[in-house]
Amino acid sequence: MKRRREKKKDEEKKEEKKDEDKKEDKNDEEKKEEKQDEEKHDEEGNEVVDYSNVEVPSSLQSLCRYVETTLKPQGKIMTFNIEKEVFGADRSTFVLHEDITQFAGMEEIGATVAAVYMRFVLIKYLIHTQICV
Repeated sequence: MKRRREKKKDEEKKEEKKDEDKKEDKNDEEKKEEKQDEEKHDEEGNEVVDYSNVEVPSSLQSLCRYVETTLKPQGKIMTFNIEKEVFGADRSTFVLHEDITQFAGMEEIGATVAAVYMRFVLIKYLIHTQICV
């Protein structure tokens, strides 16, 4: 009878230990998920784009590094003058760091980014035609 009680107590202790181990494992998994979620956001809670799994040209990677190290921390913007040849009148515009990260992350972009890209294409075209002539 005494052995049965001891055996039963041992089994209960083993079950308690298993339960504790399961709880610890669950807590560890939750902590890992929280840490991964924190790594996806900066100090202000803004989502940080992970470019490691996206194949982009080196020039775009350099621009993204510039955004993450300079524009974003210092709250700066990039300004552009769009020549008369693009839309029929001179105009200046700006691009926010969010615009660049959306473009690099293959996300939906706004009209400003499209306008700056059109300027880039026109300049490339003009340079190409001058070289070829």
